[in-house]
Amino acid sequence: MKKELIGTTPSGTSIYRVDGPEVRNTLDINFALGAHGLIKDYIPKDEIWVEAVVDECANLGHEIREYERMKGAGLSYDKAHEEANQYEHELRQSGTCSVTDLLKAPANPRVKEPWQMTKVGYAEAQIQKSRTLIEAWNKAGSHGFPPTAQPSIYEIAPLAEKAGYIMPRDAEMVLKKSYHRLQVEAAIHEGKPIPTDVLKDYPDLQAKIIPKAEAEGKCH
Repeated sequence: MKKELIGTTPSGTSIYRVDGPEVRNTLDINFALGAHGLIKDYIPKDEIWVEAVVDECANLGHEIREYERMKGAGLSYDKAHEEANQYEHELRQSGTCSVTDLLKAPANPRVKEPWQMTKVGYAEAQIQKSRTLIEAWNKAGSHGFPPTAQPSIYEIAPLAEKAGYIMPRDAEMVLKKSYHRLQVEAAIHEGKPIPTDVLKDYPDLQAKIIPKAEAEGKCH
């Protein structure tokens, strides 16, 4: 198998460009765009393979992020793949993807929590999550009802309580709110630093944020 070395990541993972048709004809008929040694037995554990395609950079970013999150952060394939999909989407949207920059990027960058995302950012992340779930469902044979990224009441109720609501008393009020807003409200209630661009989506919540100095004064 002919492999062309593209480079090595800071964590020592080797990235190779391979001939996609050759891989499919000799090793894996399901190989598409890229893969790595943590999910494919025929690829060495410390290697990532990407297929030579026009938009190679975004695909490479996907494989690096997925591999490093599985290896360095101990994430499951499904969770790492979900994050990699979101990262790939961001790379494609930016229009400035650089292989050189990808190889210099930290192995396990901090991933944003829902309350750190704007409404638009959260919506895009949910779309990517839905695509990942459907993709996994299709690969598993499409049995039963298709999965959904929408939160269930079992996820909404404890989040609402973190935001200061009393369940089930406040259930009607809570269910009228978006899940993203509840995430932001819960983060505010827990004293987390909400990004300014997120608060712009919910101007009425800004009044709930007590300046640190004021909060400390009330404790005396």
